[in-house]
Amino acid sequence: MFSQKTKALALLAALTLILMSLIGARDALSATQTSAQLFFLSDPFQIHSSASLITENSVGPVRLGMTVTQARKALPGFTLSRTSDGEGLALIAVKRGGKTLMTLYADEANPDARINERAVIEFVEAWDARYRTAVGVHPTMPLREVERKYGKLEEIILSEIEQREFATFANQPAGINLRVMNENGMAGVYSDGQGKATRFTPSSYVFSISIKRSRTRTPRFSSAYTNLKTQCKKPAKANDEGQHSSLFCRGVGNYRIHIFDSAMALHITAETLDRKTSIPLAEQNLNYDRQRRRIEWRLANGKPFAVILRVFKYSGKGEYPLQEKPTGEVLLVKGLAGYEQIDDEVDVKTTSSPNAKARALADKGYSRQ
Repeated sequence: MFSQKTKALALLAALTLILMSLIGARDALSATQTSAQLFFLSDPFQIHSSASLITENSVGPVRLGMTVTQARKALPGFTLSRTSDGEGLALIAVKRGGKTLMTLYADEANPDARINERAVIEFVEAWDARYRTAVGVHPTMPLREVERKYGKLEEIILSEIEQREFATFANQPAGINLRVMNENGMAGVYSDGQGKATRFTPSSYVFSISIKRSRTRTPRFSSAYTNLKTQCKKPAKANDEGQHSSLFCRGVGNYRIHIFDSAMALHITAETLDRKTSIPLAEQNLNYDRQRRRIEWRLANGKPFAVILRVFKYSGKGEYPLQEKPTGEVLLVKGLAGYEQIDDEVDVKTTSSPNAKARALADKGYSRQ
């Protein structure tokens, strides 16, 4: 028979062996978890869902209101470099493995200048399919699948200058903007001459998802005017515009009005002083009387974003529609570059206070943007 002391020692030895075995298993598990973490570090999207989540204030770890320096620190393993787009904006490309995953805009003016590390991020656009909203909407997703997440399509807006398309769905969160595309043409099904659609083509998909920093103060709206009788001049060199009549009228900020004729119409456009951007406003009969007209520029905090112009409406039928008798008169409300979604008209005969109505439409469009 073993003594009580011998039994106690044997029990202690057995417990020690069990404890050592458990410690070994724990260390082995810890080593396995560490190896998995190191493995997933090769793809930061796999570590936490927050690394790829899109909200109204952030894309992954990048938040609106961050400085560029803060964004760099939040994106280890990524490179940030200067880039631009068709509008000549000073943008910042966020790349990994040579692929641009998102683009930042920090309100910098010169696309050729070095990145200002203290600039504040105002806009983020995600291009990579691994970035997703809370319900899983992501770039490359077909629009038919987006409808299952966000409800029925309400409209697709086509920007007049860049020809970019932006979709809005019934339950789409505020602050989440969806740019859409179709490789074989337009994503939206548009009526002739229209920039809005309520249906999409079957193969359309989400091209990118963007967020924009909210304005911190209520915009101060005001108006300025261009008198088409007294503030227009012919170009300094008569041959600059060919054989057709051409006039340049003083505008506001970086814009002016350009009026010129073609064989069958008088064209009125708003253009930047360097002529790199031109926004068609209206086509009128060659007998259009500009002597009694003026253009209203709508401004927010002193910067122009839309124009209001009184023009004639035509039936659009017949071989030469602009040569026929006008069917009515309207105030056109047209957005300038960056505000192309502003595109309305007000019937001057059937609308009470049509000028006030036109200003309200312009201001509403600015606030939506």
